[in-house]
Amino acid sequence: MATESLFPGIDPYVNSYLQDGHWNGFQLIYTVYIADDLDKQLPKGYGSVNEQSLQRREIEEEDYKPLSSVVIYELKTYPRLRKAFVRIELLHPENKPGGKYDERYQEKRLEWLKSGIPLIELDYLHETSPVIRLLPSYPKRESGAFPYTIMISDPRPNWTEGKASIYGFRVDEPLPKIPIPLEGKDTLVFDLGIPYKRAIHSGRILRSVMDYTQLPVNFERYSPEDQIRIRQIVGHQKE
Repeated sequence: MATESLFPGIDPYVNSYLQDGHWNGFQLIYTVYIADDLDKQLPKGYGSVNEQSLQRREIEEEDYKPLSSVVIYELKTYPRLRKAFVRIELLHPENKPGGKYDERYQEKRLEWLKSGIPLIELDYLHETSPVIRLLPSYPKRESGAFPYTIMISDPRPNWTEGKASIYGFRVDEPLPKIPIPLEGKDTLVFDLGIPYKRAIHSGRILRSVMDYTQLPVNFERYSPEDQIRIRQIVGHQKE
């Protein structure tokens, strides 16, 4: 069992394990760490908080439970409602194409964007296709696809003139530092790798998954090129 991940960004050993039915706990702890780190770095007048996600996850047949997301607000004296500036969603498998709540999430994300507030979607789920259908699909081995993608959709100044920024990165690359939209043209450059490292090193179970003497579970779900990159980092020779 390793005490530190060998990978500069997303650890494919941990990530494959999480997508093998263990995503829920990570989704919660990672969004908590994102909100915590943001709150330490945001300029005066802003605050971040965990609140109910636009997404859902199934807990029993015909039942569901909301997930956690991060929202940055303008600080106001309580009990006045605060103005939301941006929402950050860590995508969950059940809300991506093929998942039970795919269509509902598409409706909710569109509704949020039409309200005029930016949306940041963190997609570390290389085993499923992107929520933005125009992006190339990694599991379908389409040209130009990345295993991990961050999408910043900014519907300002209005729905028709808004822009989207896409950050794709591979198994041997660090998580990007992204510009988080704030008031007007202000942004906060935020390193998503810091809360990610906190999350994957926070407990024994995820650290135990970092067994680099073996290959990750479902190794074949990485592209041939990324399989080579993984082997090179952990020192495995192709058999």
